Amino acid sequence: MRSIRLLGLCALLGLATPVLADHADHADTQAPEISEGVAAPGPYQVLITVDGLVCSFCAMGARKGLAKIDGLDDSQFTNGVFVDIENQQITLAFLEGTAVPVIEIRKAIREAGYEPVELRIVMDSWEQPE
Repeated sequence: MRSIRLLGLCALLGLATPVLADHADHADTQAPEISEGVAAPGPYQVLITVDGLVCSFCAMGARKGLAKIDGLDDSQFTNGVFVDIENQQITLAFLEGTAVPVIEIRKAIREAGYEPVELRIVMDSWEQPE
């Protein structure tokens, strides 16, 4: 499987660069607005690093909120969501053709009381279907 940062994918596709979290060293830079996700050519996973994700009981709120996002592959993980407390990461499994809902992901994580730091897309292939 290949892993890329959403920043790199957006640069390749000529899209606005998404920023999931404010960083102190870029406090004077306003994050660009993201209105649409990027559709991957096949089934894929989104790996999100989340600041403060340390308690399994509390992480249930994040899992519950993220599980409501459309396009998740319910056959993977628990309703398409895997929470890794040890590494402070959440993995979402999406169905083929689903756009990456960056805004929804960020909103669900923040509503659960955490801060998304980085988002990566993991997919089997870069090949576009014919």
